[in-house]
Amino acid sequence: MKRIVSLFSLAIVVILFLAPMYAKADVTMFDEVSFFTNAEQEQIENEYADTRFDYLIMSVHEMELNTIEAEAERLFEEGQADVLLLLNAEYEAQLQVGVGTDAEVAITEGFGTNALQNLLETTFLTSAMDDQMQEGVELLITEVEERAVLYFDEQTESTSPAPEIIPPTDSSENNSSSVSGFDLFISLILVSIFVVAVVLFFKSRRKKKMEIFKKEIIDWQNRILSRVLKPYNQTSDRLRLAKGETEKVLKDLSDQLFAILTQAKEREHAINKINMKKWEPFMKAMKPLEEVSEADEYQLEKLIVEVNQLFQEEMNMTERIKEHVTVQEQTIEVFKSTQKKYDEHFPSLENDLKNLLKSGEKASQLEKDFDFIGAARLLNLSVEENTQFKNNLELLDKFMEESQHLDKEMRQRKDRLLGKMNKEKLIGISQDIDTFFESASQAFQQLKDSIKLGNVKKAADTHKKMLDVLTESEQFVQDLIKKRDDSKRIVSKVEADIKNDSDLESKYQLELTRLQSDFLENHWSDIPSLYQSIQREVAELKADLPNVHYLLQVEVQDYNQAFELALRIQKHVIDLQSKYNDCFKRYESLQYTHKKLQFRINQLESDVSRLSALINKEGLSVYIEELHSLGDEIRFRTKESRQTPIDLERIQSSIEELERKFKELEKYVQHTIRQKRDVEREWQEKERAYSQAQHRYGRGISTRSYDSQYQGIRSDVQGLISNGDYEQARGKISQLSSMTRNMKRDYDQHRLHQRNRNQSTRNAASFIVGTQVGKSMSDRNRNHRFPSNSGSRGASGGFGSRNSGSRGAGGSFGGSRGGSRGAGGSFKKR
Repeated sequence: MKRIVSLFSLAIVVILFLAPMYAKADVTMFDEVSFFTNAEQEQIENEYADTRFDYLIMSVHEMELNTIEAEAERLFEEGQADVLLLLNAEYEAQLQVGVGTDAEVAITEGFGTNALQNLLETTFLTSAMDDQMQEGVELLITEVEERAVLYFDEQTESTSPAPEIIPPTDSSENNSSSVSGFDLFISLILVSIFVVAVVLFFKSRRKKKMEIFKKEIIDWQNRILSRVLKPYNQTSDRLRLAKGETEKVLKDLSDQLFAILTQAKEREHAINKINMKKWEPFMKAMKPLEEVSEADEYQLEKLIVEVNQLFQEEMNMTERIKEHVTVQEQTIEVFKSTQKKYDEHFPSLENDLKNLLKSGEKASQLEKDFDFIGAARLLNLSVEENTQFKNNLELLDKFMEESQHLDKEMRQRKDRLLGKMNKEKLIGISQDIDTFFESASQAFQQLKDSIKLGNVKKAADTHKKMLDVLTESEQFVQDLIKKRDDSKRIVSKVEADIKNDSDLESKYQLELTRLQSDFLENHWSDIPSLYQSIQREVAELKADLPNVHYLLQVEVQDYNQAFELALRIQKHVIDLQSKYNDCFKRYESLQYTHKKLQFRINQLESDVSRLSALINKEGLSVYIEELHSLGDEIRFRTKESRQTPIDLERIQSSIEELERKFKELEKYVQHTIRQKRDVEREWQEKERAYSQAQHRYGRGISTRSYDSQYQGIRSDVQGLISNGDYEQARGKISQLSSMTRNMKRDYDQHRLHQRNRNQSTRNAASFIVGTQVGKSMSDRNRNHRFPSNSGSRGASGGFGSRNSGSRGAGGSFGGSRGGSRGAGGSFKKR
């Protein structure tokens, strides 16, 4: 029995030991240099979310150690990954794995001594040099995973137990073998029972989870049912008594609540029928029921609020009607006091009051008939009508007060207007004023009639009409006075302007003489005809002015026509002023244009001097002759612009052509300078890269031949840049880049040779030590009584062991992870 328990414990340990072999590994990326986009990183991590090994893909700007090999070894020892791919900003890559680990064995077993280097070059480096970084990482991970599958499958087949030949022994030994086979059979049965128990446990656990979830959904339906019953019963009971609009609203609410109640019961019935054998079909069936339940619960909350508001309004309706009846009684008392005050019946207002009372009575009757919604609607209308009636009463009282002195005020305004007409000596408009005030008197009589009837709306319209007529009469007189005054002002100004230009002929002769002296005829040939046109229009103006004076006489007083004629004269003067300026200010305008052209020529000379200084500073001799030619032409145009008579159009055309030439030349110069800067910057970068490579690789290989080539390339590049041959200079710079890559290639080959030589030395030493250990173990076995096959296994224990550290060249074995090894290379783009 103890042996069975021991075997069962052993089976449990084996299961727990094998479980981590199936744990999920993944890929982690830290891209400091931005070799990958965010989308590419996510795609790689998602695609390889379940791998045999843990991968760390990392890029860094700066390294703590001098070389990428040492930096990768340090990061591997600090991290927890099985495979590390380290990239730096100088386009170097290093692949690192732990010595003796499953990852190292799977990668190298059967692929030669340079398995790591060949793996890195044939996967990542090949794609990265074609700017396919993502593809390179995916090829590397895929290749490692495929090698791991191949290796571990072979190991599984090679480690299968072979039938053991048992030599003849005594009966006690046979009995022992029989017991061992039985024990093995029992252990397998126990393991099977354990596995079945685990499966049943998880199935039971899942079923329990489905039952709990199902119970929660059913409880949800019960909560909905318990909440919907109260408002449904309230609306159903109230619906039996309701009428009119209230009946319609309650019927709609009751139907909606009943629908929610019915659907909750149907969902509960449907939930009880759902099969709980499998999780996914169960959840798929429950999801739509959850969604509908959530929607019904939300709708139920809204309906409960509406029902509560409805019943609250019903409770408040009786109180509101009582308050409205009190307000109506107060309104009746105010109206009666107004009738008594003015001893009038105001029949129109009496009729409005009767309608108002009927509206209130109808609302009260609807409330008694349990149609409180219809009662509320009518009550709101009645409240508005009552407010309007009170406003009309206040307005009526105002009109009654004003009507007593409005007639007197109208006579006073007429007297003031007639006094103003006498003061301004306005005759011939008395009939117009009488017409205005007759219309105002008629409106005043209509106002009194409307007030007596109590028709407040018509009274308000008539009152406004009367005030508008009075205002219009005053504005009529004011406009007439303004037209008279404006006409006099326009005529006076025109006459003054004509008087000031009485010596027009002498001004014309002076202007023409100056133009003929300084400018060619094409600039002033239209001046004589323009002057004659001005003389004709001035004569027309002189002929129209007496007509305005006639219309403005006191005996005539045709101010409207006088104002229209004065406006035409004013417009004529404005048009004439434009011709006058064109004729008598032509010389000033041409002089201003001449000064602007001279300024442009001077600015052009300054720009040429500035560009010449820039060309000399940059040593661009190719443009010097063209710039000198442009300067000579500018100086010629400067001299030409100072001679009289001047042709401004020809000078302007010449200056525009010179400016165009200068802009083109300046554009070419700036483009050449940018080319020069780009080549110089490229040379500085490549020269810096060469200097760094020389400092980095010079300790391992001789760089004399590279230095002599560098001096020759440097001399050629400087000469080509000074001569402006930038394309050939770029060709020379590319030679320096190739030389830098060749230097790194030689350095890598040198290091590889050293590694191979050191590896050979370590392998030889390991072979000797392993042989000695094997012999020592054999001697020990001879001196002890072990079974024959046990001695042979012990003798081979130290030779060629993967975990002995013999394959850890280039790694550090002082850390907690047992050392690492790696391979590197450059992925500079082709």
